[in-house]
Amino acid sequence: YHSVRINPIRVSSDEFSYPIHIYIRYEIEKIIFSENIDFDDIKKIWNKMYKEMLNIDITSDSEGILQDIHWFEGMYGYFPTYATGAMMASQLKYNCPSYDQFIKSPDVNNMADISQWLIHNVHQFGSELSTFELLNKISHEDLNPNYLVKHLKERFCIHVLKENYILKLEWHNCRDMLVNMRHIIMVKLHYREQLLVWHKIL
Repeated sequence: YHSVRINPIRVSSDEFSYPIHIYIRYEIEKIIFSENIDFDDIKKIWNKMYKEMLNIDITSDSEGILQDIHWFEGMYGYFPTYATGAMMASQLKYNCPSYDQFIKSPDVNNMADISQWLIHNVHQFGSELSTFELLNKISHEDLNPNYLVKHLKERFCIHVLKENYILKLEWHNCRDMLVNMRHIIMVKLHYREQLLVWHKIL
């Protein structure tokens, strides 16, 4: 649970490095839509960014640029929603009053308290509120990447230092990356509108 598993495959990576996988795809998508590049160059950029940001040498396309289905299905601009979801989940976590007690003493009753809090504060609204209206209602602020950085630090930081993992991305850079992604994401739109808006932005 606390181990950093540096892996070329996005879906096999740990929670710490996962946002970096997303960030690489996000940067490549911006290049695809804003620059005149050859198709073969996309693979070169992919491999270069994995080496620079995760210190991974890509040895085959199946563990590199061909590992996802999203671009083949035309789902450009979708990847950042995974990082956004992680930010949102962390923001909810740190604003749920029952969470700390559950961690201290996990049992059925404490889980029931969290479930009731989610029903009352999140689930009952369905699509009545946008995601970001819901976040403001619960936390009294917009999407804030600091919650995710705090979560990752608490889960991994001590163990990363203990096991002496060498990562190209320091914590402050991780936060900057998340802040950058947060500002690009459509702040006041419902989830179902996100893909269309991403196409316009990119």
